[in-house]
Amino acid sequence: MDLGDQKPSQLLRKMKDLAKKNFPDDTVRILWEEHLPSQVRAVLAVSKFTDLEDLAYIADDVLEATKPLQLATVTQRQSRSDNEDIAIIKTEIAKLNTKFDQMQRGRPENRNVRRSHSQTRQRSSSSKRNNKNWLCFYHYKYHDKAHKCIKPCAWKGPSISTPGSSEN
Repeated sequence: MDLGDQKPSQLLRKMKDLAKKNFPDDTVRILWEEHLPSQVRAVLAVSKFTDLEDLAYIADDVLEATKPLQLATVTQRQSRSDNEDIAIIKTEIAKLNTKFDQMQRGRPENRNVRRSHSQTRQRSSSSKRNNKNWLCFYHYKYHDKAHKCIKPCAWKGPSISTPGSSEN
């Protein structure tokens, strides 16, 4: 066990819990004091208290009073000049502008003229229908299992019976 960031009284409680009456208080005290800083051990050695709990609270107070101040230091890194920083920022902005321009080239100039998805599909579908090998959606997707057909379909498989027709 180590004192670490905990108070001496917390360390003592943990050690007593582990000892579980298998060790007398004098043995636990000796083991506990070995884990304390030297200035705390010196004060406990001259203390008139003998109760282990009282000694733990005294050790807490002594440790708190003698704890060295912890100051965080801030160091300033060697910085580039303002002109160098501005030049780097301008370079990065130029790179972003180039990427943005490249992305914009793939888009139509006039964004207000937008076709609906169905208009685009109808135009492309009608131009493909003129092809003599064009298959309707149903035959393209379902092949022999298609129950419907859109003319002029180039499907050459078994004929499809449509409602109202006499074919079977």
